[in-house]
Amino acid sequence: MPTCPSCGFEDRDRDARFCSKCGGEIPAAAGASLPREPGPAVPGELDPKAAAKRRKWRVMLLGALVQVPIVIAVIFFVGKGCGVAEGSLVAQGQPFGDFTFKAVQCRSGERMNFFGAVVLGNGPNDGGVIVGDDPLQGRYVKIEVPGSCKPPDLEVCTEILVDKTKCSIYEPRLERTNTTVNDIRLIDGSLKLQCAYPEGGTLKAELKFESCD
Repeated sequence: MPTCPSCGFEDRDRDARFCSKCGGEIPAAAGASLPREPGPAVPGELDPKAAAKRRKWRVMLLGALVQVPIVIAVIFFVGKGCGVAEGSLVAQGQPFGDFTFKAVQCRSGERMNFFGAVVLGNGPNDGGVIVGDDPLQGRYVKIEVPGSCKPPDLEVCTEILVDKTKCSIYEPRLERTNTTVNDIRLIDGSLKLQCAYPEGGTLKAELKFESCD
């Protein structure tokens, strides 16, 4: 309740500007509602600033996850480019399973923000081979198992990194060409693999790809 500075009377009217007893003026600050300082957090309840910060990080994290691409499926649906590929990859036993991948086309990894190439078959669920170059780990090879992509969008697929320590032949080659198409530098390269795994499985590959865009 506002208090009159002249007579000390406490007026019940919170918005009173003049004292109802002596008629003296009551300062506006006394009758106005003062901004409340945030009190201590209730146990089990987040501080408003901390909660706002957490919401911000959740939004940023969700945005990053949404932008994470499924490399082969997304590149395939971009459409066929001018890149061509030939050769095959044959897997038997674990850890890859039994299949033969036939190379038909290729795209540049620059589309997905990495240096390398994605070698594809005819269809989005025919599997593929990713040949890339990491600044820290060096050249690497990933195999997308044919038929492993989940419907309806075929964007979640089984990808297995080839362990070079299990290979007697491990020769991924990548080379930037001097040709650029739609701001994408075309990539040439090849891949030779001969690997044997403790589970009894084997992996052999001989691929060649040119003008991957």
